[in-house]
Amino acid sequence: SQLRIKESTRYLIRMITEVIAGMVSFLIILLFSTIAFAIVFYKIHNLENEVLEMEGKLEDITELSLKDQFYFSFKLAILGDFDSFAEKLNTPINFIVFALTSIFQLIVMLNLLIAVISDTFDKV
Repeated sequence: SQLRIKESTRYLIRMITEVIAGMVSFLIILLFSTIAFAIVFYKIHNLENEVLEMEGKLEDITELSLKDQFYFSFKLAILGDFDSFAEKLNTPINFIVFALTSIFQLIVMLNLLIAVISDTFDKV
């Protein structure tokens, strides 16, 4: 590329490409953790529907697919959309999983990303 010709930008371009290459493993871990939390939310939702069905409250049952739960987990963990989850915090298990998702996805994964970038910066 044209930016590698200049001596002052060569180092920065190499650093950016190395950081992007190093982020691949981070993105894989982020994808799997988002899928894992989506599966947990999906199972909890199905259990809540079974309880509502046993209680005879058929009008309160909502059907959500695993794809919907993945999208919900993505919005919650990656985009920080907490407003869409506010009405679902009616049971303790939902609140516990919400707290674990928030802590793990936002804090732990952000620290992991910073560590990957710092490690790549040290290598370059």
